[in-house]
Amino acid sequence: MTAIHEPRQSRVGSDEIHGYHLEFGTESMEARPWLVPSFEEATARAEQTLAAKLQEKVG
Repeated sequence: MTAIHEPRQSRVGSDEIHGYHLEFGTESMEARPWLVPSFEEATARAEQTLAAKLQEKVG
């Protein structure tokens, strides 16, 4: 897995072809998504955290 962090964005992924095969499946293997579900969960948590912090500031 790779992670690249920049001032206003971060990127996460895998340079391994195996990661692609796990995420999307192959002709002989069902997909076993791991990256997209993890990203969606982290995004939801980040949005909740941001909303709570903004609410604290705004009142």
